Amino acid sequence: MFKRLNTGGEILASQEIRNCSAIILGEDGVEFYTFLLEMTDHATFKNCIETLAQADKEKKGDEELVLRFFAAKNAQDLFKGSVRDWLDDYMENIILKKIDFEYETEMENFRSLFSFINEIMGNGAFVKYRGNNPIGGLAPAYYEAITVGIFQVLEQIRNVQNDLVKQKIINTVQTERFRQYTGSGANKRDKLQGRIETIKNALLELV
Repeated sequence: MFKRLNTGGEILASQEIRNCSAIILGEDGVEFYTFLLEMTDHATFKNCIETLAQADKEKKGDEELVLRFFAAKNAQDLFKGSVRDWLDDYMENIILKKIDFEYETEMENFRSLFSFINEIMGNGAFVKYRGNNPIGGLAPAYYEAITVGIFQVLEQIRNVQNDLVKQKIINTVQTERFRQYTGSGANKRDKLQGRIETIKNALLELV
């Protein structure tokens, strides 16, 4: 009902609607919304997404990125081409207890991952590169690939030198193989999986 009524005046962004819907759904919704806020406020996450446009931050784009990481990590099977619908479905399924979400475990996973990414890449983590120079703002497809790709091999690469990991990521996002999974038509499940696998496999070459 809230989504249908949101048709006039200043249209809310997708994450703003999700947040309102979560609160309307009661205690379980408030719990998940509070979790998103806590993760968004984590210092290393904030630094890594510094390149997110201010206009997007004002529309809760940072909270959407937190949700997007967990969806890409845990629910690729729900992705059918629309990012908005994918994130809607994933968040609603958690709140309605249709899928399990272990808050403490996921919090530890998130904080550990972004502490690592921040140490390696800082605010150049999720942007495009020309040579070794970062260009442009945060690219969501790069964000998905790098966060989940690193997460899947995090324990294996923890002892690899930071500069080697950083350079491998910078080199990989400039390859033709990675680019074929981003850009135009990137919002397909096979391309989501392809770009994550490309980062993951590249990092495993360092082990």
